[in-house]
Amino acid sequence: GLHQTGIPDEIQPGLNARFMGIDEKAIISYLVSAYFSVAVLVPDALGILEDVEIGH
Repeated sequence: GLHQTGIPDEIQPGLNARFMGIDEKAIISYLVSAYFSVAVLVPDALGILEDVEIGH
């Protein structure tokens, strides 16, 4: 796929993990994001997901 490189806190191309903090129980939280680019070859070929949660 097409991966964006050079993003802040990058772990590998297109993937970053940003430290979010430590709570009162000493649990560390990170925000992990994956970035992709697309090459659109036909009209109406893209979709978007909003407010998606994959786990707690």
